[in-house]
Amino acid sequence: MKSLADCEFTAFISYAHADDVAWFDWVTQFRSELERSLAALLRGVRLPRFHLSGDNGPVAGELSDELTRRIEASFAMIIIVHDNYAQSAWCLKELEYFKSLFGEEGFRQRLYIVAMSESAILRVSASPAWQRLVPGGGQLWMPFYDAADPGRPLDIYLAPGLVAPAFRTPFERLRSDFAAKLRLAAASPASAPAPTPPAGPPPASLSAGPASAAAVAADAGRLGRGVLLGVVPQALAPAAAAAAAELQRRGVPVRQLPPEALMGDFADFASADHLVLAFDDTPPMLGALAAGGHLQLQREAWLQRGRPLQGLHWLDLRPDPPPQAAWQGAAAYVAHSGARPESLAAIAAQAVPPPAAAPAPAAAAARVYIESN
Repeated sequence: MKSLADCEFTAFISYAHADDVAWFDWVTQFRSELERSLAALLRGVRLPRFHLSGDNGPVAGELSDELTRRIEASFAMIIIVHDNYAQSAWCLKELEYFKSLFGEEGFRQRLYIVAMSESAILRVSASPAWQRLVPGGGQLWMPFYDAADPGRPLDIYLAPGLVAPAFRTPFERLRSDFAAKLRLAAASPASAPAPTPPAGPPPASLSAGPASAAAVAADAGRLGRGVLLGVVPQALAPAAAAAAAELQRRGVPVRQLPPEALMGDFADFASADHLVLAFDDTPPMLGALAAGGHLQLQREAWLQRGRPLQGLHWLDLRPDPPPQAAWQGAAAYVAHSGARPESLAAIAAQAVPPPAAAPAPAAAAARVYIESN
C-alpha cells in the first residue's frame, strides 16, 4: 500500500452521482466537512486533496485508465451508499479494483462504508458482487441515516458551517479513526525518515538504559497532554499569543485553537488535559448561538466530551480589570457563570505540577557484636 507521502489523494470517494443530486449535495457536503475538519485536526501533516468521482459512468465494461490510476493514487477509499449506488455495477467495479490493488489488509484498514439509508445496506450486501468481494459480510457499515426515517440521510448542517449534533456522533467516529491512520502514516519512517545521528558517542541525556527511560516516562507523565488555548476574538489575538508564550516559558506545552474550530466539533479537546478560555470586555463571538457566544460553546463542548472541570481555566487578559459588578461583554458572561479567573502562574502550576520527591533511602540494618571476657 502507498504511503501518505506518495499519494495524490487522501481518499477516493466512490458514490452514485444521482444520490448526491437527490439529497441536495449530501455527498459533496460530506467530503467538504471531512476535508476541512481533518486539515484542522492534523495541522502540520500534508494532506492531499480528496477525489470526488463524477457521474456513475458506464454500468458495464472496464474502468477507465484514468479512474484506476486515481484509485491507485489514493491513501484510502470511502464509499457512500444510497439507493442509486445499490443499482450501480460501475460503483462496485471501483470497489473491486480497490481491493485488488490494496489487498485484504488495505480492504480492512483503508476502506470506510457510509450508509445514507438502511435499504441501501440491505440491497448492496445482498448483491452477488458484494458477497464475492466481502465474503461473510465482515466489513463495517457506518449508518448515517435517521433512525426514525431510515430512508433519509442525517442532515449535515443546522446552519451554514454549524454541524448537526445527530450527524456529528458517527462523523467523529469515522474521522477520528481516519485521522489516527493518517497521523501514523505521516510519522512512519517511509514518509518521514529519521535524522542521521551525529558522529561520536551520544550525549548522556540520550543514552539508552533503564535510568533514562524512566526519566522520559516521568517527564511525559508530568507534562500530561498539554494545554489548549481556546478561540479568542481577533482583537485579543496578540494578548492571547503573549499568554501562550508565557506558559511555554514556564514549561507548559500549549497550542492555540484557530477561529475555524468554532465551526467544527472540538475534536482537539480529546487530546488535552487543560483548556484555557481567555477573555476581556470584548463582546462574545457567535452571540446569536449562545448567551456566552464562543466561550459558552467551548465550555459546553469541553464538558460534553467528559473532560475534567478542574482542567477548565479562565484567563482575564485585561491589565487592570474593574470590580466584577462592572464587567461587560465576554467578561460579564464569565462573572454570571460564577467562574473564577486564574493567573498564568496558577494555570502553569496545575498543568505542570512539580515532580514528586524522590523517596528517602531505606535505613540499612546493622548488627552489633559486643565481646567481653
